[in-house]
This record gives sequence, C-alpha cells and structure tokens, in this order.
Amino acid sequence: MKMAPQNLLILSLCCFFFSILFPAASSAPSCNSSDYHMAKSAFRSLVGFHPATFLNCSATIRELNLSSKGLQGTVSWFYIAKLGHLRTLDLSNNSIQGSLPGGFWYTTKLLHLNLAGNQVGGCIGFRSADPRRLVPALQTLILSNNRFTGCISLLPFRNLRILDVSGNRITNNSVLVQAFDLGRLEFLSVSGNGIGSIPSQLNNSSRIVHLDVSNCSLSGSLRPISFLPSLSYLDVSRNRLSGSFPGDFPPVRNLRFLNISFNRFTGTLDNDTAHRFGSSAFIDSGLTAVRAPVPHPVLPKTGPSPVKANHTKAVIIAVSASAAACILVVAILLICLYRRRKKKPKMEWAVSKTPIPVKINELGPFSFQTDTCTWVADIKEPTSAAVVIFEKPLLSLTFADLMGATTRFSRESQLAESRSGPVYRAVLAGDIHVAIKVLELARDTEVEEAAAKLAALGRVKHPNILPLLGYCIAGKEKLLLYEFMANGNLHQWLHELPTGATNVEDWSTDTWEQQAGGEQGSAERAGWITRHRIALGIARGLACLHHAGARPVIHGRLTLSNILLDDDLEPRISDFGFGDIIGHGSYDQPQSSARGSDPASPESDVYSYGVVLLELMTGRAGSEEMVGWVRRLVRERQGEKAIDPRLKPSGSDTGMVECLRVGYLCTAESSEKRPTMQQVVGLLKDIN
Repeated sequence: MKMAPQNLLILSLCCFFFSILFPAASSAPSCNSSDYHMAKSAFRSLVGFHPATFLNCSATIRELNLSSKGLQGTVSWFYIAKLGHLRTLDLSNNSIQGSLPGGFWYTTKLLHLNLAGNQVGGCIGFRSADPRRLVPALQTLILSNNRFTGCISLLPFRNLRILDVSGNRITNNSVLVQAFDLGRLEFLSVSGNGIGSIPSQLNNSSRIVHLDVSNCSLSGSLRPISFLPSLSYLDVSRNRLSGSFPGDFPPVRNLRFLNISFNRFTGTLDNDTAHRFGSSAFIDSGLTAVRAPVPHPVLPKTGPSPVKANHTKAVIIAVSASAAACILVVAILLICLYRRRKKKPKMEWAVSKTPIPVKINELGPFSFQTDTCTWVADIKEPTSAAVVIFEKPLLSLTFADLMGATTRFSRESQLAESRSGPVYRAVLAGDIHVAIKVLELARDTEVEEAAAKLAALGRVKHPNILPLLGYCIAGKEKLLLYEFMANGNLHQWLHELPTGATNVEDWSTDTWEQQAGGEQGSAERAGWITRHRIALGIARGLACLHHAGARPVIHGRLTLSNILLDDDLEPRISDFGFGDIIGHGSYDQPQSSARGSDPASPESDVYSYGVVLLELMTGRAGSEEMVGWVRRLVRERQGEKAIDPRLKPSGSDTGMVECLRVGYLCTAESSEKRPTMQQVVGLLKDIN
C-alpha cells in the first residue's frame, strides 16, 4: 500500500514538530557510566535508596557514604565487587539485612568497609580459605552491632589494620586466635560478645595498639596477652577474669588507657597507678589499695654504759637549748615584722565592680574562676580522665586537653548556658571543632551507667540529629562532645537574624526591612521553602529518635534553641536522651504547654514539635497564648491570618496553612489524638 505524497509530507511534518515539542520522547537522556549502573544494581533492593540523590551519573565512584539514610533491605554484593574503583563504603546505621558471601572478598578491591549498626548476619570472612586466591586489600572492617555468629575466617585478611566486631553474637574464641595472627592489626574490639575465654595459644602481635574485650564473659588469666609490646589501650572490664596484677598483664608502663573493673583479679593497687588511670578503672576489680606504711619507733639499745649515757644526756641538753634559742629569735623577728607592717598605710586597688559576683573555687589541682551560674569543678585527677571519641578510637585525649582547649573552661570560650549545663567551644587535636556540654544534673549518676548510656547515644545517627562525637567522665563531671555548628540555633535564625542571612558572623544587614530590597521575591520564596525543609528535617530527626531503635529515645525539651543549623541550613536536633542519664524526674519536667501527656513520652515530644512548627510558620515566640490563638484560627478556617507576614509574598498560602493544620494536630489536648512522628513526616512530605 503506497502512501500519497501529500500524506507522506504531512506525516513528516508531524514527526518534525513532535520531536521539537517533545524532545525527551525522541531522545531520552541516558547515563553511560558503568560505575553508576553497578551501584544502582547493587542497591536496587534497598527501600529508601534513590539513585539520583546518592549517585553521580558521570563520576567515577571511589567512595560511597550512605550512613544513616534509613535504608532497608539487602545489598547485591556481587555488583559491589564489580565497582573496580570503589575503595571506601560506609553503610552504617541503617536497617540492612542479609549476609556477606564468601566469594565477595576474593573479588572486591575495597580498603574500608563500615556496616556498623545494621542487621547483617552469617559468617565473617571466608567459609574455607583457598591459598590460591588473592589476599584482600581490606584495611578497615567495622561490623559492630549486627548479627554475626561464630563462623569466623579471617586468616586471608593479611592487610587488616582495624577490626571491630563488637556487639554481635560471636560465641567462640576463634575470632581472637585468628585476629592475633594478622600481622598488621592495630585495632581490635570484640566487646559485647560471648567469647568465653582467652585462648592460651595466642601469638604475640607486634603492632596491636588498641584491644577491647570488655563484657565478653571471659574467664581465666590474661597471661596469653601479657607480652603485647605496642599495646596502649586495654579494656577487659565486666568479665570474670582472674590472675595477678600487674604480673599477668601487658606492661602497665606502656598503657595510656586501662580498665579492669568488675573482675576477680588479685594484687595491690598503688596510688600512682590509681592516679594515672582513674579510680573508675578499678571498681570491683578485686585489687586492694596500698596502705601508707606506719613508721616504727627507734628504740634505744639496752644497757648503755654510764659514760655514754652521760654524754648522750649532755648532747640532748645542748640541742634543746639551741633549739629554744632559735625559736625565741624567730618569734622576736616575727613580732617586729608584724608591727612594722601594721604601721604602713593600707594600699587599695581601684577595680570596677562586676554585676555578677565572682569567686575563686579551688578544689583539686586547678583553680576555676566561676560565677554563680557556672559549673564548679571538683576533679582530683584530670590528666587520668580519658576522652572517648567514637569515630576516632586511636585518638588519645584527656581532660587536661579539654582544659587547654577551653582555657580552663573560661568565660571567653563559653558559647551558651543551656538547661542541662554550660556549653564551651574548643578545637582539639586533629582540627576537630567541637562544642563541649557539661551535664551538670548527671553528677550523681554512676560512672559505668553514664558511660554505657552515652555510648548508646553515640550510636544514634541521622542527618537531622546532632551526633554525639564522644564524652569524658572526670570525677563526677560528665562532659559531652558534639560537632560545632557555626550557624547557631533555629531561634537565632528565626527571631534574631534577617531572612536569608545564613552567616551569623555577617551583621551588615541587621534588620528585616533592610533585607526586603533587591531580590525580595526570591528571598521570600526561599524563606517559605527553607522553613518547610527545616520543619520536615526536624520531623525526620524526631521520628528517628522515636522509631528507629528497640525503644524510643525521648527528647523531653524540644525547642527552637536546641535545634541547630549546619552550613546548608539543615536542622540538627540536640540535647536529646539526657533523661535516661539524669533521670526523667529531674530533667524531663513537663513543659507548661505540653498538657494531656506524660512528661517523658513520645506524645509529649509530638506536642513540643507542634509548638516548634507553629512558631516556625507564624514567626511568633512559642507560648500557650500563641498555640491557643493559632488553634482557634485553624478551627475557624482562618489559618492564613496566622502566617508570618514575611512569607506572604511567596504566594504559597495553601501549603503554609496545611503546615498550620499539622501543628494543630500535634498540639491536640488529648495525647491519643496526636499523630506519631512518622505520620507527621508523611503529612509534611505531601505539602508542596
């Protein structure tokens, strides 16, 4: 069947115009990067993985960091092994399941793998070692807090330097035997497993620096590891170990950190060792403290000759007379000096009076100049209090380092005075910029309890949660280290800075009116978009606290002041989980506006979030009056009257009113009527 020329011409013209109007249909863009397709195939079964968000189509993939992204499901490790340029893979703190196939290790070129905080199980390493296979180049293997069992085959990992398998289900001691055979291993943590005993056939590892076998149900002696030449960190706490201290231990003089608490050792603990490592390192360890020796009186020999007795008596009389004369002379000189000083006119220094009373508190080796609002140090052994840094286990810091970085916690280094205690700014070794919070209300919390709960908080990871970098327990003081946020908190951004001013150091425009000129439309539109993004980020972070773990982590005091902003204005929730450390009775007191719910419950956090959301959308300070006013307007379908006037030019009143309605639901009088934070996230995501 032939087509008429005129019809053929019409068809050609239609195709031409169709290709112009709809170019995507005629030439859809495609990504030719093999790395992109391999990575996409590797993670295609993960719920929450969006290639366009996590992958760069044109780039060669050398490093992938998908930590704390809420990913669920299994990974296709076959495709990971085919990523020939990939050297670092971080999938920590997600909900990834499945197992690592043995063949994966023979083909991968990874140097660093972090799967901490997932649900991966099965064997670790090779089921059966094949000497003909290539030795993996892997240097870092972090598998902590998963479901791995006792099936261990580490011998081919000859290049491994860091191995962390703590918090798994390993029930035999083969992991120790094989780990100590790895000639380059420097860091080993098997804490929280049921290993049972330390094998007697362990070889000496000349490079191992960090060894943590705490809480492993260990029994027997430490003699098998007593000759580790490079060891500087040793934690054997919470076991049933016995033996002699320090005879069965590695050389104590080489150690910088030691914890042998809650064991059955024998021996004596001298004052120097207790001072060096801190008394908490020896709680219930079985050691006995050394008592100061009592001097014995020197008795005179019996039966002295009369000549020697008379001579001795004469010497005593002469010495006594000389001593009395010296005392008399000294007394006369002191009296003269006193009278002379008393006659001199008293000198007075002219100083300006400070509005806050200042006192010098000298408790321990350092003197702290403090006022009545700051913390008072009572630390006897600051140099022996170790600073625990979660992500940098090889970094060795002490309380003395924190003292130096904050100029002895002076006013100049203080950032704020929060409800839980003062916050200081410091730059530590390695250019680590931190904020140090002193948890004043936790002074009566036991050391072991506080350390365990702080370690649990350190495992909470999410892009909208301010991570706990580490902590230091010095005496009764508990100091928490967080990442420093240069953009300040949400209260400053909303109420104290102009819209769009993201740099708190730039005060060139310090009023809202000055910001209105020029690019007003784009600035205001960005204001609404930014506020919605901030609200959604806070909801996601709070949902992670409530729903990600085995039990909810309650914030208790969510306000704009403890929501910090990073360089991209992404919100980070801080000051969470303190109720578990301090005790809910003394910290999570109900806010005046959080009615209808327990003071420390997810429902109380939902109410507090509702107040934050209403404050963010209205621009008014959070209060009972503000909440009641907005709820009345929403009920009367006049929510647009409550919207911050600075957002009105954006033309998105519908979305803003929807946000007010979400805040209305969260602040319901009855806690049963409030949504969960997961539901709040869904509601906010539906708002365009």
